Amino acid sequence: MTPEQKSNWVNALRSGEYLQSRNVLRDANGFCCLGVYCDISNLGRWSGMGGYFVYEHADTRASGSVPQTMSEDALRRVPDLKDRSNNAVAWDNLNDDDHLTFSQIADLVEYFIEAA
Repeated sequence: MTPEQKSNWVNALRSGEYLQSRNVLRDANGFCCLGVYCDISNLGRWSGMGGYFVYEHADTRASGSVPQTMSEDALRRVPDLKDRSNNAVAWDNLNDDDHLTFSQIADLVEYFIEAA
């Protein structure tokens, strides 16, 4: 992830322009933290109807999910902050299971992701 991509993701999470949803990249109510990253990445486009959205991109093996290039760049696992055994969790766990706010997730992005 470049410094610009990292900064853009953090800024988008803190912007207040995105409402937060859980268990989907995007729905009629908002986005998960990874959906925000998809939205600002310009790697694909959203399609959908009836409040359900799919992220379409060139990586057809995973259409409807986070593009492979994003998985490699941005989605490295982070330490589980509640687990003293130092197991790692995925970003979507922080959003969906731990119910962290976008601002809290932005703090973790800043701390744990090294821009190259």
